[in-house]
Amino acid sequence: MIERFGPEYRDVVAGVGVGSPRLRARPAPEVWSPLEYLVHVRDLIRYHGWLANRTLTQDRPEVPAPDPDAITANEAYNDADPSEVLDGIAQQSLRFAGRAREFSGTDLDRVAIRAGTPVSVRFMVTNVAHEGHHHLLDVQWLLA
Repeated sequence: MIERFGPEYRDVVAGVGVGSPRLRARPAPEVWSPLEYLVHVRDLIRYHGWLANRTLTQDRPEVPAPDPDAITANEAYNDADPSEVLDGIAQQSLRFAGRAREFSGTDLDRVAIRAGTPVSVRFMVTNVAHEGHHHLLDVQWLLA
C-alpha cells in the first residue's frame, strides 16, 4: 500500500496539473490546501522513517510530538514546488516500504516514547499507511 503512494498522488494531481492554482487554494483558513497535504505526506513518511531507524538503534528513545500545523506554516508548505513534492512522496514511500519489509517481529515491537506515549515500530508502519491513504482522500476531495 505504501509503495503505491507515489503513483496514486501523481494521478490525483495530474487531474488538475502541477501548475494549477487549485493546488495552493485553501477551502477555508483552517483547512490545508492540497499542496500542503502533499508536503505533509512526504514529510510524515520521512519522519516515521527517521523515528523507526532511531527506535531500532536506540533503546526507547524519547522524542517530542511534531505539531503539523506549526510545521506547515513555518516551513511554507504552500510555496513548495509540486513536482518536487510528488517526487519526494514517491522516493520516501518506496524507501519506507522497502525498509518496512525488512523489519522482523522483534523490530516491529521496539518502542519509542513520543511526547510521553509509547509508540511501536509496528504503529509507525501502520500510521504511515493510514495517514498516506487518508490524506490521498483529502487531496482527491479538495481537487474534485
